[in-house]
Amino acid sequence: MDLSEKGTEVSCSPELREKLLRLRPIDDFFFRLISGRDEVCREILQTILKQENIHVVRSESQYHLIGVNRSVIADAVCWTLSGSVYNIEVQKDEINDDFRRTRYHAAILTTNSTAKGSSFSEIPDVTVVYISEYDALNSGKVVTKLQRSMQPDSKGDIPINDGETILFANTLINDGSKEARLMQLFMSEEVFYDNEFPALSEAVQHFKTTKEGFGYMCKLTRELIEEGKREGKREGKREGKREGKREGKREGQIELALKMIKNGLLSAEDAITEYGIDRNALMKKLVK
Repeated sequence: MDLSEKGTEVSCSPELREKLLRLRPIDDFFFRLISGRDEVCREILQTILKQENIHVVRSESQYHLIGVNRSVIADAVCWTLSGSVYNIEVQKDEINDDFRRTRYHAAILTTNSTAKGSSFSEIPDVTVVYISEYDALNSGKVVTKLQRSMQPDSKGDIPINDGETILFANTLINDGSKEARLMQLFMSEEVFYDNEFPALSEAVQHFKTTKEGFGYMCKLTRELIEEGKREGKREGKREGKREGKREGKREGQIELALKMIKNGLLSAEDAITEYGIDRNALMKKLVK
């Protein structure tokens, strides 16, 4: 939809406007906006876990999970009426060790969700939902659940309910199921309304077709770009002192590109081809 037809005035360059209107729910920046809504997280979790009794009472996007040696900014963390905690992550590029990443997310989510002095029986149930554009497990299924199990004999595995669950969902496999239909909407650049997923539909419509929503999206984008520029300058100065001005400028450009890539405003390939950023240097930073 052309926002100008609705008389919407948004302080946004034509190039940026076009990028924002092409964002999809699976893009980090757009997911950051829509996953801040409790009802969107509820809809995603109920669909992927096939549990209609999940009631999200609070959700936060870009949530900081504090670790001793490594902290994590989770795409979305949701708390439910039952006391269970969920982390929803979106991933477009096959550049991470997906298995170790989800393992770490589950561990740090457990640590951050456990009250000081709690007994082990009071540790909350945690679930990581990992949504990707590729079939990370090569399972050929839209959703695959991982859970610990034991092998007492050759008859097969027996599941162990230790309160930790990891689910891999992907947009690649489309088997016509409700989960697949949701995943296909995650790939849509277009504004849509789907009766099966009203919360997701309304969130997309709000940020792409209303003055308030699109204006906020533009404002936040500019803030992220400015923040990226400041971080790039800081990194450039640090590298410049160590290795010279040319190297410092290169590091600054990489930091700015990283900020935009991680928010879905620039692709890694565009950063390499259009901005001349070194592929190896960029990929090394992306997988950290």
